[in-house]
Amino acid sequence: GFKLMFNQAELANQLVIPGSDYQKIFLFRENCLAAYSSHLIAKKTKTGIVHVGETAKKTKVKFLPGQFRKFNERRKKNHDHVRAQLERDSSNGFLEIEYLDICSTPGILRVLDYIGAGSTATSVSAGTLKRNTSQIVERFTNPGAVRKYLDSIGHPEWEEETGAGDLSARG
Repeated sequence: GFKLMFNQAELANQLVIPGSDYQKIFLFRENCLAAYSSHLIAKKTKTGIVHVGETAKKTKVKFLPGQFRKFNERRKKNHDHVRAQLERDSSNGFLEIEYLDICSTPGILRVLDYIGAGSTATSVSAGTLKRNTSQIVERFTNPGAVRKYLDSIGHPEWEEETGAGDLSARG
């Protein structure tokens, strides 16, 4: 298997989505602020994944409302495009699963079952560590501005990302 990111949507459109030989999994993240902050922190620290045994580089980033709006618009456009392509062109269907669900044993077992490996799984563990706090606003150097902005757009629930499962998935 392999993973394509939304910025590779055209590649997915050309190579993966039309193929009937692939089991397709559409992983999405409801909390747009968490996705944005994770992206900025990974870019700043030059660290995307922290494996078990490694130490996560900790840093905070500045929240810029205009930059967040652009990030979110681009992300939504890519999300909608890929999802529509999957719905239209995936002859075998696809599994849609939220990021927090994949961070739990039931979520991983759901994926394993979907790809036909569920009956062989006896236990599940992650090989990566959570990079960032679940208190999303605390990832920023200006949390007050973040809270005010989230209130203004009607998404105060994005201040934190709750419901993370029992696996140490990155965030």
